[in-house]
Amino acid sequence: MSSIVDAFNDAFNERGAILKIGLYAIPAFFCIRSFVLGQTNALYFWATVTGILFFALLTNAIGSVRLNQREVITLNPFAIMLALLKASVTVIPQALFWVWIAYLIVSKISIPVDIPHIDLIFQIIVWSIAGSIIMTIYLTYAKYGRMLDAFNYRCICCYFVFYTSIITC
Repeated sequence: MSSIVDAFNDAFNERGAILKIGLYAIPAFFCIRSFVLGQTNALYFWATVTGILFFALLTNAIGSVRLNQREVITLNPFAIMLALLKASVTVIPQALFWVWIAYLIVSKISIPVDIPHIDLIFQIIVWSIAGSIIMTIYLTYAKYGRMLDAFNYRCICCYFVFYTSIITC
């Protein structure tokens, strides 16, 4: 918990934090504005831009905090693009693989018990496990920014068991 508080304080106490946060909030403002006005085409565009930007910023910020760098939020477009490119190359193929595995499990296996909603509960559990594995892969990569860490399934399984045991306790 202290690392989250420290990261939050570091982000707000660094030089030019209000300017950086205001600059990165512009796409989110246009996304909200498009939603309120009912402009669906603009909403899809700005939601995509906002999601991509925040994915890159989150990846960069996680690595900066874990490596104790002075700057948590960066204005360097090359650092943002590099973080986005590396995270995308690392996480997206594995995410597609785990989504495919979850789809195969859900479509090929059916529960023969006549309890209402048991099939829906089974699907929720399978998709939750796949989503948890994808999130663990992303966090394993973003921790230090090393692409090979996201392919170390022995380490990912240990983290997955650890994170899921914390959530269920």
